[in-house]
Amino acid sequence: MISHILHIPFPEQLDDVVWAQKWAQVKWLIENKMVAPKQPV
Repeated sequence: MISHILHIPFPEQLDDVVWAQKWAQVKWLIENKMVAPKQPV
């Protein structure tokens, strides 16, 4: 999901800080109903 929404081809190659920032962005998008997860987060 992260790679699709944020256009990151290999999210597993991100360092922990950048990965956490990207995950926070995804959570914000979900909370503001801009994207919807397939399963509850």
